[in-house]
Amino acid sequence: MKQTLLFIVLGVCLSACTDPTASRNNENIALVEGYIQAVEAEDPEKMASFLAEGYKGYGPSMNDSVTKADAVANWTSNCESLYESIDYSRFQTIAVVLDENASMPGEWVSSWAESVIKYKDGRGPVK
Repeated sequence: MKQTLLFIVLGVCLSACTDPTASRNNENIALVEGYIQAVEAEDPEKMASFLAEGYKGYGPSMNDSVTKADAVANWTSNCESLYESIDYSRFQTIAVVLDENASMPGEWVSSWAESVIKYKDGRGPVK
């Protein structure tokens, strides 16, 4: 009986030590990986399911931006007429949560990858 009680107390203590930020980071990484898989599958509808309604994408310059609708329309056009295939070879993904005191608070994921693109017109692969 004492051993059972000890294991229960130990289990409760260990679960209380679980870092909620680490769990959230893992969820965020899985979200990004799901989006990348949708890109590789050339599935704009699936890509759209990963973007918030208020999504705003920026780049490559500070004045370039797209909304969710713009991004989905661009991917749809590119998948239908431009890309034969897109393959990612991820080599590093990290996630971090910055609190409200940070200059850019929020939940951030960065994924560095090498991509290989083949085009429908026969060009490529391009790395």
